[in-house]
Amino acid sequence: MQTGGAMPFVTFGTSNVDDEGKADISLSLTNNGVGPAILGPIEIRYRGKPVANPIALLDACCSGGEATALSFATSPSTGVALRPGESLRFLGLPRTPANEATWQAFNKERWKMSVRSCYCSIFNDCWITEGMQGLPRQVKTCPADWSLYREDAGKRLAGTR
Repeated sequence: MQTGGAMPFVTFGTSNVDDEGKADISLSLTNNGVGPAILGPIEIRYRGKPVANPIALLDACCSGGEATALSFATSPSTGVALRPGESLRFLGLPRTPANEATWQAFNKERWKMSVRSCYCSIFNDCWITEGMQGLPRQVKTCPADWSLYREDAGKRLAGTR
């Protein structure tokens, strides 16, 4: 097992302000390690129940079933390679007058989510990170039995779930 010079270290983070100081809630994964990380499955649970995509998450926590009318940013979060020091914002909700109530609710409710992600090194050594924990747990392979979270931009752009 070779890991020393190529060990990724992926962490989950959330913020409510962007780099320019504007109100923008984001959920992200960051590689704080010394080698590239290949992101595997991600699972998001809100109040213990899995959510399948951004619309399901926002509907469950914050939008009263109106998430399809919201403007928000998403990025695929599985099968992506992160360089050391790189972050992937997989969900972003900028604050606007039209989404003020949803934004305020999400700003509070995002702390009630649990996020776990599996990732691997270029040598197929894999780890699971849960929430904002300190250390990932090494595993032989990424789990196949998680309730997967998917970005689903195609469905969202088509107006379907």
